[in-house]
Amino acid sequence: MEVSTAACGNGIAELPERCDDGNLDAGDGCDAQCELEVGGVLGQCPGQPFRLGGAPGAVRTVSFAGNTETDGADTQDAPNCYFGAAKNVVYALLSDVDGSAHVDLTAGYRRSAIHVRSECSNSSYQQTCVATDAPGESELDTPVRAGEWFYVFVDSWKVGGPYTATVSVHPAACGNGRVDGNESCDDGNVSAGDGCDATCGVEAAVKDAANTCAGSVVLLGTPDANGVYRGAVASTTTGQSNKVPGCHTLYGNTNTTVGDSIFAVDVPVNGRLTAELDAPYQGQVSILAGDPCLQPPSGSSLRLGNVVACSNGIFIPYGSGTEPFVLRGIADPSAGGAVVQGQRYYVVVDTFALGSGTSAAFPGTRGAFRLNLQLTPASCGNGVLEGTEACDDGNDAPGDGCDAVCGLEDVTFRDTCATAEVLTL
Repeated sequence: MEVSTAACGNGIAELPERCDDGNLDAGDGCDAQCELEVGGVLGQCPGQPFRLGGAPGAVRTVSFAGNTETDGADTQDAPNCYFGAAKNVVYALLSDVDGSAHVDLTAGYRRSAIHVRSECSNSSYQQTCVATDAPGESELDTPVRAGEWFYVFVDSWKVGGPYTATVSVHPAACGNGRVDGNESCDDGNVSAGDGCDATCGVEAAVKDAANTCAGSVVLLGTPDANGVYRGAVASTTTGQSNKVPGCHTLYGNTNTTVGDSIFAVDVPVNGRLTAELDAPYQGQVSILAGDPCLQPPSGSSLRLGNVVACSNGIFIPYGSGTEPFVLRGIADPSAGGAVVQGQRYYVVVDTFALGSGTSAAFPGTRGAFRLNLQLTPASCGNGVLEGTEACDDGNDAPGDGCDAVCGLEDVTFRDTCATAEVLTL
């Protein structure tokens, strides 16, 4: 453990400082003693104001320290972010450049949340959020525009506590892999033909194809030395009209007022396909087998059982007599599942609406994204279910229920509770 003396102006808010923006200038929201300047309201909208500036190309940074329990008020919730229904503080920030804002939070209490809005008092303009159950660190990114206020909320659930939060605005630069405020997409390069053009604009052909049930085809490249295939595409859900049920536990649903994007992937080998969504807003990614526009049964809000994998859940087939889905990891931006050689699968980037109304009312629920795909060839005995495997117990030894080629062995004993094998974990 190392304890250092607080130094106002070093860009790190250290107690008893309430803020530190790396300078001793007044008039930017943080005064020469690293105290909050008068004129703001920390516990409610319109928030405590700060102006971010710096040299051309430099990252603009401000750091805050406080306590949601003593400084905050229960004024604003975080829709679909779980932990955000108690006391919160609000920082209103104005950047002098287009770019991407990165927010780091260290919370000394359980069940913290960060959420960002483009309008302070209207939750329909929530751009993104992240919630963490255990005390510790969390982070998020969101695009920002020069001269337009954005609002960062540090929130709590039931009981808050101490925190530090740092907001860093990285100036816009096409090809940096961040979706900046003046960009429609950014896939980490300035090459055309991959869905995101040389000026970080969405290519119409990819976007239009992704707005159909057939989807936009994503080609997997040449396998590497380990036989792993990779592919990537950048696009946007803005303006899409598809309303795919997707994983459909919370975000994707048949009543959503915002569109989704569909991508088709042809699988050259048995293995495991993983889809990772990189987007500065709340979303969901799912891998489907068969018709991606397949609708749920009449009277149900859940889709039929052709879900291979989902970033926030997996489904039990209909007719099983149990609850139709098991929730796993809301807001996890990746999904992976077993896929079979020669089959076409569909990856759906799904968005959702906060509340009710037309899609135009919810600008923070959609936008640019990058989708990263990876196909790992099947390998019996690695403990991961891949391709046509019926089981994989991490070895190739027979006699344990899963044979040497990852097929289920016939049950001839231990087929009752009385004769069941005791497993030590």
